[in-house]
Amino acid sequence: MSQSVASRADAILRLHGVTSFHARVITCKPRGHIETWKKLELGLLIAFHERFGTVPRFNQAGKRMQRTDVADYFQWTRLANIIDELS
Repeated sequence: MSQSVASRADAILRLHGVTSFHARVITCKPRGHIETWKKLELGLLIAFHERFGTVPRFNQAGKRMQRTDVADYFQWTRLANIIDELS
């Protein structure tokens, strides 16, 4: 994770008006043979897209995904609340 953030740091800090940014780690409990961290990431991207009309800059995943891809794993109100809390 830290390598991903570090590789994008220069591009992020070059954006007009950006002087700093924070990276947050959000986790979830594992469930059997399901990569729940991927479902969580996708769910948060979809929630972000629904809130702001696009996925976060520098992040292309989640543009064509649907709620049904993660609806069995997370409550949408909770995902939306996380996005609001971090915004």
